[in-house]
Formats: sequence, structure tokens, C-alpha cells
Amino acid sequence: MSIFLKEILYNGHLQSLGVAGLVYISGVYLSVETPFIVYLLVYSLFQLIYRFDAFYGMARDELTNHARVGYLGSHKSWAYSGFSLFFIIFVSILVVSNAGTILISLAVLTAGILYPVIFKDLSKYIPLFKDIYVSSVFAFFTIFPFIALDIPLKTSLDIKLLALFVFLESMIMQSLLDLKDLEGDSRDELKTLPVLLGFNRTVFVLTLASVVVLLFFGLTPLLVLAVPALVLNLLSIYLITSQRRFGYTVAAFKFIVLASLFLWAQFV
Repeated sequence: MSIFLKEILYNGHLQSLGVAGLVYISGVYLSVETPFIVYLLVYSLFQLIYRFDAFYGMARDELTNHARVGYLGSHKSWAYSGFSLFFIIFVSILVVSNAGTILISLAVLTAGILYPVIFKDLSKYIPLFKDIYVSSVFAFFTIFPFIALDIPLKTSLDIKLLALFVFLESMIMQSLLDLKDLEGDSRDELKTLPVLLGFNRTVFVLTLASVVVLLFFGLTPLLVLAVPALVLNLLSIYLITSQRRFGYTVAAFKFIVLASLFLWAQFV
């Protein structure tokens, strides 16, 4: 595997692009014209969070993701340079942003950095806490275009449905990704879905949940997202149960693919 591909897979780029993709989907779906600098802010924000989490959890990940730990350990200078670069981009955009954007961005950054340090232990006592924590943040970013552009937010059914869709699909994605950490999470007594139900039952529940989400949103405009989301979920589940680790990459790619479909539709 090339160094470039390892960088993409092991340093949170897929997740960061995924959240930026959610902001794009929200902007298109809710008719908010969002400039590129907003996507760059979101991407750099989550890069800071994921890069910190990756290095903070290296000792724990040694058990379940040796390849990632090996890459991060042998490229520390790149990691520090990358963190510094994204920090500079993040701060540079914030200084020209409105008060709401500054407040929300700093709050999300603080919460993201504190999660592995403080909040992660809550997963030992609260079932699915991590997945709910992450999915709530993802769902919140469906209204980020309004905050970044200082547009009054009107609570509408479209906004509520989009936020609910993102939350549910993120819960499915996070639980799929938890499957690869089953051994480590079980050792650390974290109450993730795979730890609570086991591998096979988790796969069944996530398959059922994917179908239910499609049926729920089948009569709404979000059907255009629910159908490809179902396909990606089932493909990821098939690959994972076939013991192909690429299935986890497919899961992490979900929101990027959905955003790409929205982008493609703009030119058709």
C-alpha cells in the first residue's frame, strides 16, 4: 500500500471529508449556497480531532490495528506537520468568521479532543455512548451552513428529517466500524453494539436497521440518499462478513459517496 493511501486511510481523512460532505448535502438539500471555505473549515476542524485521537489512542490500537499504529509511529514528523498545517488553516478561517461559527467550531474541537481523554470512559457505563456522541455531532452539522453564513435558522420538517437521517446512518456506520475494534473494546469494557450483541447479532441488527431506514424515508425526498446508503451498508456488511477489511473503508466512505452523488446530480 502506498504512503499516500495509508495517509488517507489512517489519519481520519475519510471521516473529515465525510463531515464536509454532510455540510455540502445540507447546503444543496436546504438550498443554502455554501462557499468552499466553509467545507475547508469543517475538514480542517475534524482533521485536528481525528489526528489527536489517532495519536492519543496508539497504545490501545496496537492490539486491533497494528498497521495503522505502525504507519503513525514511523511518520511522526509528517503527523506533526499535518496537525500544524490544519491548525493554521483552521485558525486562519476562524479569524474571518462570524461569532456563531467561532463558538461552535471551538466547542466541537474541545469536545472532540476531550472525548478520548475524558468522555470515552462513559462508554463503559452508557451503552452506545460513543456512537450516539459522534452521530449527534454529525447530525448537528446539517445546520452548519446556516451558522457559517449567519442565516436565520427556521425549524422545518426538511431540516428535522435530514438531521434524523444523518444521525441514523451515522449510527449504522459507527457500529460497522466498531466491529473491527470488537476485541479491543471488549477488553476495555466499552459498551459498543458489537460488544453487547456479538459479531453475528450486530451484523443482523445493522442489516435490519439499514432496511428500516430506507422504508422510513421511502416517502420523503430523502429517498435519493436512503437508497444508495442502503446499498453501501449492505456492501460493507457483505465485505466485512467475508473477512475483507475493505468493508470498513466502504463504511467510512458512505457520506463521501452520498455527497458525490449530490454533486454529480447538479451537472446532470
